Amino acid sequence: MLNAWNVLVSQSNYPDLYQIDDKDSMLAKNLYNAAMFRIRQTFTGWDKTNRTDHENEVFEEIRITKQKHPDLKIKRVLSYKALDKILRATKNPDYFAGLPMQTAEAVVHQAVNDFSSWLKALRDYKKNPTKYTGKPRMPKYRKGNRATFVFTNQDAVLYHEDDKRQDSAILKIPGVPKSKKLTLFGIPTVGILKQITVTPMYGRFMMSFIMEDCAPPVYPDLPNLAGLDFGTDNIAALACTDGSSVVCKGGAVLSENRLFSKGVSKKTG
Repeated sequence: MLNAWNVLVSQSNYPDLYQIDDKDSMLAKNLYNAAMFRIRQTFTGWDKTNRTDHENEVFEEIRITKQKHPDLKIKRVLSYKALDKILRATKNPDYFAGLPMQTAEAVVHQAVNDFSSWLKALRDYKKNPTKYTGKPRMPKYRKGNRATFVFTNQDAVLYHEDDKRQDSAILKIPGVPKSKKLTLFGIPTVGILKQITVTPMYGRFMMSFIMEDCAPPVYPDLPNLAGLDFGTDNIAALACTDGSSVVCKGGAVLSENRLFSKGVSKKTG
């Protein structure tokens, strides 16, 4: 069983961790756009006789990569393997800008998956156009200065140090000096850390710790416990041990959203 434990990181509560998240999220954004750039230019320039300057730039990188890896198969839709080889063969500066290698690879995977999802949606749109408010659009570049990224459990480690607090843990991630300890509160030390997802949130970062076989902490001094689950058909389901559980239906919200989407679609074309 997997559980997610969230920690909101700001400059005031975890300044050292904030600096690491801030730097890596900017590098992740740049790398995502670099990967998406090569995917898009390969796709649009594949059958062209007269390519754009950007397309020629990418196809020159493909030529260099093929020289180093003659057996590599490169298709119009770049696979992760092909894109990874291109970035490595050309020593792409965004790929080697300082992100942990596992994190950088995950960012490239995300770009490849986003493009594949678009193609899948496009094929489905041709068969079932009424399911959509408009024709699916090719994935765009990330705007802003930061993007979501992950630390894998090959780079991130949680360990317990204080026997008096069972909900605090020491976090070790790339970028933290060995002389410093990053103590986080609200994180259990039982279970296996699988990965950490770091999401920019209005000048702060939400770090989601994905733990396996991790039981929720027990607080004997609290009279009741509650659990909240967000969804689509049901906007939220709240279960509480005092018997005041409730389900909030999402039909009205979904209906309003469909009407809004149709209106936007008509205006944009």
